[in-house]
Amino acid sequence: MKKGLALIYNPHNLLEFIWYSCTYSKDTEWDALCLPSGHMGEYMSEYCEKSGMFKKIYASDKNYSQAGMKEQLGEFASMFSHALTGRRAGYCKKTLNRYVDDIDRYDELVVLNDIGLVGGLMIALGREKRVVILEDGVGDYVEKSNKRLLRHLVSGREWRGFLLAKMGYSNSEHYYPLEASEV
Repeated sequence: MKKGLALIYNPHNLLEFIWYSCTYSKDTEWDALCLPSGHMGEYMSEYCEKSGMFKKIYASDKNYSQAGMKEQLGEFASMFSHALTGRRAGYCKKTLNRYVDDIDRYDELVVLNDIGLVGGLMIALGREKRVVILEDGVGDYVEKSNKRLLRHLVSGREWRGFLLAKMGYSNSEHYYPLEASEV
């Protein structure tokens, strides 16, 4: 039997996943990774358990966007060095294994979008695994262009989003093209 991992942040995400799994992957045994949804923290593991759809549920309160500057810079330096040396997939697996027992045992990964870091890391493994990006709403259709940075040259947040997208890790600012999620 195939194994799959679904990244769940909120009720919309869970409903989209239920639709997907019932429609397209009835022969897959699913686990869930539940992460914080903004300031609300992680609360979806309880709902995932009640759904009865998941064999194992991983939950974490780790939120990179709320980490301290020192931790964010250290993580960014690690991402940069892995991308520069062609070891991006290794970084993705190492980081995802902080959340799950072994990312390599999954055949399929389901994410809501490429905006969050963990979802972006899962998408970056698309050469090795089947990765499904679910519908997230109008944000999915926003034009993504590197030109946006020209209008926001003094914004550290925009630079971070631009560099994360260029390195292939995530589209954290919503507006920069991420090669792995381009259709």
